[in-house]
This record gives sequence, structure tokens and C-alpha cells, in this order.
Amino acid sequence: KLVNPEKVVRKSSPYVAVTEHIADEKTRIVVAVNCVPRETEVELSFGNYSLSEIIKNQGADISADGKRITMKPNSAVVLEIKA
Repeated sequence: KLVNPEKVVRKSSPYVAVTEHIADEKTRIVVAVNCVPRETEVELSFGNYSLSEIIKNQGADISADGKRITMKPNSAVVLEIKA
């Protein structure tokens, strides 16, 4: 049974694909992929969640709260957010 199947993450760039995976009732794993061969900046909003951990970073510049990311060409980041 899904605790909350609605997505909470929103993104500002059409060039960045974002998936959201429910780990438990308070934790989600967010995967952001830069789908273009150039550096791209994206702003993320997490609703009532906040950044808990940066799990994987392929050289992106990530703000302290995880909401502004400058991504290298064709790169990905994986974040954990918690309610």
C-alpha cells in the first residue's frame, strides 16, 4: 500500500528529468538527470519535504538546501528528502 502516491517534487527545467521514489512514509529518493549535452541549471521544490542527504553527485553544484542545482552535461544526482 502506498502511503502517499502523489509526487511532491517540482522542477524548473524541461531539460532535466526527475523521478521520485517512495522509500517509506517520510522518505523519498529523488533522481534528477540532465538530458542535454550542456550544463543546465534547475530549481527544485520539495513541498513539505527537505533535503536529508545527497546520495550521488556526478560533479553537480548543489545548493545547501538541494533546491538549486547546476548540472554537468548528461549527468545525474540522487537526493534523499524527508518530511
